[in-house]
Amino acid sequence: AEANQWPEDVVEYFGSDDDPEFHMCFNFPVMPRLYMSLKKEDTTSIREIMGRLPAIPKFGQWATFLRNHDELTLEMVTDDERSFMYAAYAPDTRMKINVGIRRRLAPLLDNDRRRIELLNTVLLALPGSPILYYGDEIGMGDNFWLEDRDGVRTPMQWSGEANAGFSTAAAEQLYLPVISDPQYGPGAVNVAAQEGNPSSLLWWMRRILALRQEHPVFGRGSITFLSPENSRVLAYIRADSNETVLVVANLSRTVQSAELDLSSFQGRTPVDLFGASALSPIDVGAYSLTLAPYGFYWLSLAQPSVSSGVPVVEIDTVLYDDPRAMQRLERVLPSAISGRRWFGAKSRAIQSLAVIDAVKVVGVRGARLLLAEINYGEGEPDTYLLPVREVDSVTDPTSVLAKLRFVDGSRATLIDACHDAETMSALLEVIARGDVLPARDGTAHGVRTDAFAALRGEGPLVPALWRREGSNSSIAFGDRLMLKLFRRPSIGINPDWELGRFLTDAAHFANVPRTAGALEYVDSRGHARTLGLVQELLTNDGDARQLFMTGLRQYFGDVTTSHLGPDAFAVHRPEWSLARTEAPDLARRLFGKALEQARLLGRRTAEMHLAFAAAEDPSLAPMSFTPHYQRSLYQSTRQQLRQVLALLERRRHLLEDGAGVNADQLLAKGASIFERLSPVKDMRIHARRMRVHGDYHLEQVLVRNGDFIILDFEGEPSKSLSERRIRLSPLKDVAGMLRSFDYAARPALDELPHAEGGRQAAACTYWVTWVGAAFIDGYLDAAGGVLLPEGREASEALLRNFLLEKAAYEVLYELNNRPGWVDIPLRGIIDQLA
Repeated sequence: AEANQWPEDVVEYFGSDDDPEFHMCFNFPVMPRLYMSLKKEDTTSIREIMGRLPAIPKFGQWATFLRNHDELTLEMVTDDERSFMYAAYAPDTRMKINVGIRRRLAPLLDNDRRRIELLNTVLLALPGSPILYYGDEIGMGDNFWLEDRDGVRTPMQWSGEANAGFSTAAAEQLYLPVISDPQYGPGAVNVAAQEGNPSSLLWWMRRILALRQEHPVFGRGSITFLSPENSRVLAYIRADSNETVLVVANLSRTVQSAELDLSSFQGRTPVDLFGASALSPIDVGAYSLTLAPYGFYWLSLAQPSVSSGVPVVEIDTVLYDDPRAMQRLERVLPSAISGRRWFGAKSRAIQSLAVIDAVKVVGVRGARLLLAEINYGEGEPDTYLLPVREVDSVTDPTSVLAKLRFVDGSRATLIDACHDAETMSALLEVIARGDVLPARDGTAHGVRTDAFAALRGEGPLVPALWRREGSNSSIAFGDRLMLKLFRRPSIGINPDWELGRFLTDAAHFANVPRTAGALEYVDSRGHARTLGLVQELLTNDGDARQLFMTGLRQYFGDVTTSHLGPDAFAVHRPEWSLARTEAPDLARRLFGKALEQARLLGRRTAEMHLAFAAAEDPSLAPMSFTPHYQRSLYQSTRQQLRQVLALLERRRHLLEDGAGVNADQLLAKGASIFERLSPVKDMRIHARRMRVHGDYHLEQVLVRNGDFIILDFEGEPSKSLSERRIRLSPLKDVAGMLRSFDYAARPALDELPHAEGGRQAAACTYWVTWVGAAFIDGYLDAAGGVLLPEGREASEALLRNFLLEKAAYEVLYELNNRPGWVDIPLRGIIDQLA
C-alpha cells in the first residue's frame, strides 16, 4: 500500500487487473479514521489515509462502512490510535471484541442525531458502495452484556409490540433477547413509529439514500481533497464527466468557517443538493463557507445538464416487483412530471420521489395508480397521484413518462393513464360496482351515491381526457359523467367529495353538478385519501367570467365612444355601502344585463350557504363564533398584510406608474393599516360559521340556460386539507367573488387603447363597484337573517377583513409572478382602508 501497488501475494490470490472475479475491495482503513477525526475534531487522519489508498482494478469497487458487520474494526490502525479509540468509544471493557469495538452506531455516537447524520453524509459521499448495518438506520442500541458478537445481533425492532414485532414466539424462545434499555429499546426506537414520523432518522436515511442514487458521481466519480487552513472542516470534490459535487463537513461541535480554493470553478454557482438553494457564485480568491456544529453541504458545481429525449428504465422482471427498476423509475419521474399542468410545485426543486404504494387496476394489463411522495429542498413533502400504464404503442406523445426495456429484450412505454381509455373506463366501473383494488400497503375502493344510477344511464360511455387541465385531471364520459382525479390526494376526505355528496344526497341543491361517487384509498395504518370523484357532466354556455367579460367589452366600447368625462363615473366605495341602493341610470343604461346577472349570482351564492347552514352531520353542522375564532381572523389577515408591506419595501423599485403610486400610498400608512382590522377582534360578533366553498370566483361558476351552476368545492389548493375543512363565515365566499369582479374588469380594460386612460379607469371602478353592489343585494335578498351576523357593523367588519385578506394574498402572488398586475389588489387594499 505504501508503494500504491498491490502485493504479489494479493494478485496471486485474487488474480490480475484483468480478472473480473476481483471486484469488491473492503475499505477497512478509512472506517476508524472517521471516528478518530470526529472525536479529535481534526480531519487530518481522513485525508492522510485516503491519500494512501492504492488504486483498485478498473472493474473493482470500494465497499465503505461505518461498522464492519458486527464491530468497528481496529485492525488497520496503529497501537496508539487503537488505544485512543478504545478510550474514546469503549470505556467499558465489555464493549471490546477481538481487535475492535462491538457497538452499534447510535451508542457509539451517544445517540447524537447530528453526529449520526454527519458520519452517514461523509460515508455516502466517499468513493464506492456504502454498506449500512441493520438497525443503524433507526438508531438501535446494543447489549454488550451478551456474549461475543451477540451484543449487536439483537432482533430488529419493527414495532413497539411484544418481541419488537420480530417474532410471535415466547420471549424466552428467542435466539437472542430484544434490547430492554429504555433509551434504545423497541418502546423508544422502532420502524413503525419512525415510518409515521417524516422527521425521523429512518425517513432522513431514506431521503439521503434517494438523493445519492440520483447522483452517480458519488459511486464512480473521482475524489480530490481540498486543504483548508481550518483542519476541523473536511472538504473534497467528487467529479465525473457529467457532474461535479463539493462535499464539505464540519467535524467540530462548534460553528466553523473555512476558505476553499475553488478557482478552477470560477463563475459557477454552488447549489445545495439537499435543498436546491443557490449560494453565492464562485469568484476570484478563496470561497468562504460557514457551517453549523456538525453541519455539512453537498454542493453541485456542475454546469446545468440538458435532458435529451425520454429516459429509458431497465427492468429485470415485472416493473412493480423489481426494486431496482422502481428506483430507476423514481429517479426519472421528477423530470417527467415537473412540467405537467397539474404539478403545483413548479417553483420548488424536487429533491427525491418515492413510490409509497401502487394500486393495481384489476383487469387492465400494466395499469397502476401510483402514490408518490415528493420531497423538496424546503417545506413539507407532497403526495401525488400518478395513474400509469405500460403500453406497446402510443397514440398521444404528451402522455409518455418513460421508455421501458425488459431483460428479455422486449420494450414498452409507460404513459400517464389519464390518456388511456381502458384504464379510465375500468376506474369508473370500480366506482359503479364498489369494487376493491389491491395495493402493496392498502386498498382502493369505489363508493357511489344515490344519484349514480340515474346519472350513469344506459349504454357505453367513451372516456376522453378534458384538455383544460388544472390542478387535477378530469376525464369526460360521453355527455353524462366527469371523473376528476385529485393529483395531490392528502390524508383525509377531500371537501369536493364531502360537500358534493352532501349537496346531492342531503341538501338536494339544484345549482351544482350532482355527485355520483368517488374512489377512496386506505393504507395499512387506516389513513384514508380521496383519489377521485365522479359527478354529473353538464352542458353549459361557458363560465361566469366569460359572461361578464363579454358585457365588459361592450361597456368599455360604449364608454370610449361617449362624450362622458371621468366625473360621470365617480362612485363611493365600498360596494357594501351601496347594497340596497338602486343603481344610477347611467349604470343601468351602459351595463346591459350585468346588474341582473350579478344579482342572480348573489342569490345562488346565498342559497348554497343556506344549504350548508342546514347541515346536521357533525362534520358539517354550523358552529357559533367565538372570541378565539375572531382573534384568528384578525391575526391571519394582519400577518398577510405584514408580508405585503415587507415585500413592497423590497420590490418598490420594480413598480411603475399607478402601481408605484399605490405602493407608496400603502407604505406611507405603515402599521396604521392594522387599525382597520381591529373591529373584527374587538366587537362581540353573534353569528354562525359553517362550511363554505372556500375558493369562490367567477371561473368556479358555469352559465347554463341563463342560470348559474357552482363548481369545485375542493378549496384553495395551496392550503392543507385540514385548513380547507375549517368552518368559516360565509362572507369569505362573498369577498372572493367581489375580488373576482375586480380581476374580470382588468383584462377587458387592457384591450382598449389607453389614450383616454383616466376616463376608462374611472369607468372600470364604476362597473366593479355597482356590479359588486348588485351581487351583494342579491345575496341579502336570499340570505334573510340566517347567514349574516347581528348588526350591520359586524357584517361590514367581517367583509372588510376577508377582502383585505384576499387582496393581500393577491399582492403577494402578483409581486412574485405578474408585477404588471399588482396595482389591481393594491387598489383593492387602499379602497378598504379609506
